[in-house]
Amino acid sequence: MQEIEQLRSHLDKIKESIDNLNSKLNNKINTISSISSSTDEEINVIPGFFEELEKKENELNEEIKKLKEELQNLVDNIQKTEEEISLNESELQKLKEKENVKREEKDKIASEISELKNKNILLDTQIEEKTKELETLTEQYSQVQTNSKQQIEELTVKIGALEEELKKAKEDNKLIVYLMDAGLMDVPEAEIISVIASSTDGLTLSEIKEKVSIPSVRVQPTLNNLLEKVLTYDARREKYQISSIVQEEMNNRS
Repeated sequence: MQEIEQLRSHLDKIKESIDNLNSKLNNKINTISSISSSTDEEINVIPGFFEELEKKENELNEEIKKLKEELQNLVDNIQKTEEEISLNESELQKLKEKENVKREEKDKIASEISELKNKNILLDTQIEEKTKELETLTEQYSQVQTNSKQQIEELTVKIGALEEELKKAKEDNKLIVYLMDAGLMDVPEAEIISVIASSTDGLTLSEIKEKVSIPSVRVQPTLNNLLEKVLTYDARREKYQISSIVQEEMNNRS
């Protein structure tokens, strides 16, 4: 833009020079006309004036020729300058178009940057929320770990106690445990076996019924089921006893 303004200024100066030359040329022509007019009156008065006038006319014609050449040069310069101005204006238009494209790209990039900033703000908010959730979950997990550890310790103590109770129960009821492990009896029969095992001399049917909690009508069928597997029956004394084979197996197992 500055270059075009300089060219325009140069063009104005050239035009001003042309105006000055035209003015000078007109002045010279007027002078020649004036001299020619007065010469007709004075030619007979001043000897040799015509020759002098002709000389001046030739000089003026030569000067006019030079002025015309300068004028033509100025016209050529004007045309060249106008062409340069036209060319520069074309280049300026291209630059403006490029500038518009660059401005649109800049606006697009600015819009994308703004969008990315908004997304970044949203992500920061989400990260902050997730961080708080993580902190809460971490605290809850820590609390659960503490509670779980305490519960595990309590369960470990309980399991230890139960294992001790189970061990003691097995020691106290070796016969029943053995028979159940061997598949020789079911749980409902355990009470009868336990009662009979508590007596080294054996028990009669009536004694067994007195000592057990199961219904009396079920005592005899249960005893019949245990005969030959676990119990023996002494018909002479009418007593039930633990089988000697079972006793031997238990002793060997111990």
